[in-house]
Amino acid sequence: MKKIILSIFVAVSASGIYAQTNFDKIENFGDYKADWARVVVGKCYGFIDSKGNEIVPAIYDEINQVGEFKHDWAKVKKNGKYGFITNKGEEIVQPVYDFIGSFGEYKDIWALVKSNGKFGFINNNGEEIVQPRYDFIGAFGEYKATWALIKANGKFGFIGSNGEEVVQPQYDFIGAFGEYKTNWALIKSKDKYGFINSNGEEIVQPVYDFIDAFGEYKADWALIKINGKFGFINSNGEEIVKPVYDEIEPFGEFKDNWAKVKFKGKEGFINENGEFIQQD
Repeated sequence: MKKIILSIFVAVSASGIYAQTNFDKIENFGDYKADWARVVVGKCYGFIDSKGNEIVPAIYDEINQVGEFKHDWAKVKKNGKYGFITNKGEEIVQPVYDFIGSFGEYKDIWALVKSNGKFGFINNNGEEIVQPRYDFIGAFGEYKATWALIKANGKFGFIGSNGEEVVQPQYDFIGAFGEYKTNWALIKSKDKYGFINSNGEEIVQPVYDFIDAFGEYKADWALIKINGKFGFINSNGEEIVKPVYDEIEPFGEFKDNWAKVKFKGKEGFINENGEFIQQD
């Protein structure tokens, strides 16, 4: 292994001196890449080859080991921003990011990036697959396989495995799929609740002040509340009982398949079809 101590590197060929460059420091050849030596000019780093050719100009604040983040790439830092150079010294990802994560941590061959406080992704070709425009990106598969939760301007949504928005960030809250009903997730928007399905479609628009669990009162029905009135939606998201009642008690407490209700100061019952049966 070659070690050069002189601050002036001189390379000689049969035809004479063909390269001469001044450096504050020249490190060992092979420490970062075979036949390359890292050089220092002021507080900046670059590389020369064993012939004295400048392969990477000394313009970077930091240069990591080749292969530490990706095979044949080295992470670099310039003016406080991160990027990558290849093992040929080419700048494959310009140093424009505040942060670059590990490839494969979120998704195979993708790396999380951060720019101006926003997150996105680059792929292993250095291309921006997801522009850094999100305040937060969660793990893929945490809510649904191949989907990742995103947050932008205080609102939540999802991106798919290709980086495209499958649910636009428009909700104040998105619950876990299957918590209330298989393949459905509770959503909240402007203090109102509803549901989206596993395709990202709004099955129940967020118009309710409250939605209870399905099956608490009747199988496949969920109690709803809007403007202080109660009713039910069914497993298709349809209002099987319009929210017009001041109170609804559980089915079967007074009579099988009937639920006691209070409506306009009167008490009565609804049956298992949701029909009102007034009592004198």
